[in-house]
Amino acid sequence: MQTGDSQGGHVLSLKVVELGMKYESFRFVAPRVEEKLARSLKKNGQLSPITVVDEESTYQVLDGFKRVRATEDIPGLESLEAKCTQAGSGKAMMLSLNLDRKGLDPVEEGLIMKAMHRDDGMAQYEIAGLIGRHKSWVCRRIALVERLEQQVVENLRLGLITPSQGRALALLPRGNQQDVLVEILDWGLSSRETERLVKALQLGGIYDPPQIKMEAEKIRASKQSGSKEKVGAEPMDRLLHAMTAKCTAVTSYLEFHPEWIPRNDNRVGAAREAAGWAVEQLDSRLQGISHGK
Repeated sequence: MQTGDSQGGHVLSLKVVELGMKYESFRFVAPRVEEKLARSLKKNGQLSPITVVDEESTYQVLDGFKRVRATEDIPGLESLEAKCTQAGSGKAMMLSLNLDRKGLDPVEEGLIMKAMHRDDGMAQYEIAGLIGRHKSWVCRRIALVERLEQQVVENLRLGLITPSQGRALALLPRGNQQDVLVEILDWGLSSRETERLVKALQLGGIYDPPQIKMEAEKIRASKQSGSKEKVGAEPMDRLLHAMTAKCTAVTSYLEFHPEWIPRNDNRVGAAREAAGWAVEQLDSRLQGISHGK
């Protein structure tokens, strides 16, 4: 089925199982946002079309990944309305679609442009010309991503840490980011607490695991001592429970999403390993709290 739209394009009704999701790896999962969107989709139906591009006889999704994933939990919803854009570079169109409305995080922008530069062989000035930005802007976005360890990127993709936390970690040496990541997940640090931790480490100039752990403990202790809430579960306990639920939601998504089948030629293995590792860290911390009570 095909209908017109106000901009002269066309809107199609496409079966979800036939949609291509190869560009999904450039976007981060946000479990809470996706749960809210799934509830809205179930209650109100689809309010706006997703955006796709026709590449080699397959409609590849460029915008609307959350809505596509949400259909998995809605029985009977087998098709979505989709606006088909003109043929061209899918990555460039993803950027163009989202730059004006700020639909992408800087790290997501960097991931797309890094793939265009490193994988597709495009010069940075060519990328800049396609999306109407200066070459220096493209260079900064790519540099931001290339400063991040792969483990950090996978945790961003899975929604285990926020983009703000990822940008803070990019300020640290690559060899030390994973040690800091362990403490972020172990202590359930917020974005602001992560920024404080990074600044403290930069100020001291020492990045070994004991120093990282000590600085993280200081930040958590400072927050707890300043809290007015003294009854019920400890703040850290609640944060760990919330993070465990978040990890469970993500690993459940990985388990049932038809596109995420572990193979040696994609990022699924690394993503699942990152999620499992994070859950193990949280479970270990929860056990320690339980034994200490």
